[in-house]
Amino acid sequence: MSEKSLGRTKRLVVVLIAAVLAIVYLYGTRQQGGPEQGIAAPEFSGQLRGGGDFTLSEHRGNVVLLVFYATWCSKCNKEMRHIAQYDELYGGRGLDVAAVWIDPQNGDELDRQVLKNKARYWFIEDPEQAVAELYEVGVLPTMVLIDRMGTVRGTYLGGGSTQREALENELNLLLFSREQ
Repeated sequence: MSEKSLGRTKRLVVVLIAAVLAIVYLYGTRQQGGPEQGIAAPEFSGQLRGGGDFTLSEHRGNVVLLVFYATWCSKCNKEMRHIAQYDELYGGRGLDVAAVWIDPQNGDELDRQVLKNKARYWFIEDPEQAVAELYEVGVLPTMVLIDRMGTVRGTYLGGGSTQREALENELNLLLFSREQ
């Protein structure tokens, strides 16, 4: 192979690698990122731990924070305390918090986490992960913020202080802005 041909081959390989990386960057994160901002939140109903049902459309008029959660997820367990604080601070101001719990076979562990973190919000059982699939959840925890009209306003992946700060900013806008 000539040097000229080898140079073209190297350039082609670099271009192909760059194209693959661009595709992964643009589309790969979308697959694990939950629903797109600005779309109508997908409707669902589910059974609540302890009995009763939760239907998303019945909460229209309130801001809804859906938290996709599993007891085996250490980040989820760390975030539960913060989510409980949101519920306590904003529950009487138009925020409804509901956790979509994808491993209901671990009920005893959930009960321990709920007591430890003083979580008083709804826990929707999703044993077949149908709601998680509907919301395109690929990372736990995933938090989806839905406005009073039923539109997805944000998706927050993996927890942590940066995600919490962004979520809190959007919560304040949705709950306290005169435009809402």
